[in-house]
Amino acid sequence: VVVVGSAHHVGLRPPSMVNTPGDVRGFDARTGALLWTFETIPEPGEEGSETWLEGSGSYTG
Repeated sequence: VVVVGSAHHVGLRPPSMVNTPGDVRGFDARTGALLWTFETIPEPGEEGSETWLEGSGSYTG
Protein backbone atom coordinates (compact mmCIF):
# COMPACT_ATOMS: atom_id res chain seq x y z
CA VAL A 1 0.00 0.00 0.00
CA VAL A 2 1.22 3.47 -0.89
CA VAL A 3 -0.25 6.19 1.34
CA VAL A 4 -0.63 9.64 -0.20
CA GLY A 5 -1.41 12.74 1.83
CA SER A 6 -3.11 15.85 0.62
CA ALA A 7 -1.71 18.54 -1.64
CA HIS A 8 -3.18 21.97 -2.13
CA HIS A 9 -3.22 24.22 -5.16
CA VAL A 10 -0.07 26.30 -5.53
CA GLY A 11 -0.51 29.85 -4.28
CA LEU A 12 -3.60 29.09 -2.19
CA ARG A 13 -3.81 28.05 1.41
CA PRO A 14 -6.60 26.94 3.72
CA PRO A 15 -9.14 28.29 4.53
CA SER A 16 -9.49 29.41 0.92
CA MET A 17 -12.92 28.24 -0.28
CA VAL A 18 -11.44 27.17 -3.64
CA ASN A 19 -8.98 24.71 -2.11
CA THR A 20 -9.45 20.95 -1.84
CA PRO A 21 -10.04 18.92 1.32
CA GLY A 22 -7.01 17.18 2.78
CA ASP A 23 -8.08 13.58 2.21
CA VAL A 24 -5.50 10.81 2.70
CA ARG A 25 -5.62 7.91 0.24
CA GLY A 26 -4.15 4.42 0.06
CA PHE A 27 -3.24 2.87 -3.31
CA ASP A 28 -2.22 -0.64 -4.33
CA ALA A 29 1.53 -0.41 -5.03
CA ARG A 30 1.33 -2.83 -7.96
CA THR A 31 -1.84 -1.79 -9.77
CA GLY A 32 -2.29 1.82 -8.68
CA ALA A 33 -5.90 1.07 -7.73
CA LEU A 34 -7.40 3.23 -5.01
CA LEU A 35 -7.94 1.04 -1.93
CA TRP A 36 -9.31 3.50 0.62
CA THR A 37 -9.84 7.20 1.40
CA PHE A 38 -9.71 8.81 4.84
CA GLU A 39 -11.65 12.07 4.83
CA THR A 40 -9.93 14.44 7.27
CA ILE A 41 -12.96 16.74 7.49
CA PRO A 42 -16.16 15.02 8.65
CA GLU A 43 -19.36 15.48 6.66
CA PRO A 44 -22.37 17.14 8.38
CA GLY A 45 -23.89 14.67 10.83
CA GLU A 46 -20.72 12.60 11.17
CA GLU A 47 -18.86 12.41 14.48
CA GLY A 48 -16.80 15.56 15.03
CA SER A 49 -18.58 17.70 12.43
CA GLU A 50 -20.00 19.92 15.17
CA THR A 51 -16.46 21.01 16.13
CA TRP A 52 -15.88 22.88 12.85
CA LEU A 53 -16.84 26.50 13.46
CA GLU A 54 -18.79 28.82 11.15
CA GLY A 55 -19.23 26.24 8.39
CA SER A 56 -15.47 25.84 7.92
CA GLY A 57 -15.88 22.09 7.47
CA SER A 58 -17.78 22.73 4.24
CA TYR A 59 -14.63 23.95 2.49
CA THR A 60 -11.18 23.20 3.97
CA GLY A 61 -11.36 23.94 7.68
